[in-house]
Amino acid sequence: MQVDLLTDMRRHPVLWSVLGAAIGCYVLLSFAGGPEMPWLLRQLTIVDVGFHRYVDLEMLLEQGQYWRWFTPALIHFSFVHIFFNWAIGLMVGRNLEIGIGHAGFALLILWLVLVSNLTQVMFNDNAMFGGLSGVVYGFVAFTAVMERLQPSVLFWRTYPGLVMMLGITLVIFSTGVTEAFGLYIANAAHWGGVAAGVLAALIYGLLCRAR
Repeated sequence: MQVDLLTDMRRHPVLWSVLGAAIGCYVLLSFAGGPEMPWLLRQLTIVDVGFHRYVDLEMLLEQGQYWRWFTPALIHFSFVHIFFNWAIGLMVGRNLEIGIGHAGFALLILWLVLVSNLTQVMFNDNAMFGGLSGVVYGFVAFTAVMERLQPSVLFWRTYPGLVMMLGITLVIFSTGVTEAFGLYIANAAHWGGVAAGVLAALIYGLLCRAR
């Protein structure tokens, strides 16, 4: 098992690096309790939530802290949250990293993170959000589009049940039904991830055809 894990990490270094960073942040934040806002959390949120609880695009441009446009993806608020992203990220991300290469996969992740985070800011001014869910939805969207553009390529095989489940939950959660139970979900980030994944797949498909 250890050998298989190390082999998988060597084959998919970008995927494991991102998931490992998210897990590391989750562990650190889980043990960084206390009466004050954890310092690490304040560095990762889209704006410093110790001073700002609301955010807009103008504020992001004015503060000039561009790393914050990406770092909310490393924040997870529960074990279920990070386990969901970890499990589906591994399930879909492995083939993606091999299919488009390590560098292309890294660029795809950065693109998905950027678009999903900025989409969330555009549609909801609450600065306290995070997670890799937008990236996960983007992975699935990218793979689903590429499977139709290049049906003979094995890397683009999707899991129909997974695609259906994510699609249904995305629509249901977007109605705000979970807020009645105190569960606030960054639905705009998820939709942004889907849109970014579709667009990236269409561009990648055109580039492949041009070659």
